[in-house]
Amino acid sequence: MTSSFLVRGAVAAATLTVCAAAGATMIAGRAGRAAAQPSPAAPASAPSATALELIGGTVTAVDAKARTLTVSGRALPWDASRLKVFGPGGQASTIDQVQPGAVVRFALEPGNAAQRRIILVYVDRRP
Repeated sequence: MTSSFLVRGAVAAATLTVCAAAGATMIAGRAGRAAAQPSPAAPASAPSATALELIGGTVTAVDAKARTLTVSGRALPWDASRLKVFGPGGQASTIDQVQPGAVVRFALEPGNAAQRRIILVYVDRRP
């Protein structure tokens, strides 16, 4: 299997997990995006899940105590209960394995809150 295939599979699996929790069905997208639509079983008035957008950057700091990941100079909190981390080959990993200098893509939890937390990290390249 190619690593590109594994990458798409890992991102799709993590997105599917987030969509399932929100009562939505994932629809594969392009360019690092995964769209979600409400499940047919969901009532019409239920809010739909929003698309997860992968944002790229270089990790400059990881603070496990404060649960923040600093990417390209921006400190972002993560949600420890929902966080999914995948290594360069698409294998499941942990936030402990993410080090400064790593090139990553990450997704923030859906919503409009000013302080959204990271729920998905994909490590493209380790330092």
